[in-house]
Amino acid sequence: MPTLILHGDADASAPLHLTGRRLAQLVLDNVYKEYPGAGHGIFLTHTEQLNQDLLDFIEGSSS
Repeated sequence: MPTLILHGDADASAPLHLTGRRLAQLVLDNVYKEYPGAGHGIFLTHTEQLNQDLLDFIEGSSS
């Protein structure tokens, strides 16, 4: 199952090395993206980039 993993590299509540990067190693068939300077609320701080990444993933997964 294709999986999109998005993670901010400045997330203090879910450290990148313990969560996002580890998850990307464990989940097969994933697209992993790190957001420079983003904290835990990337949907608020990086809205446009996140929406574009979601659209790109959906379009790529539908083929």
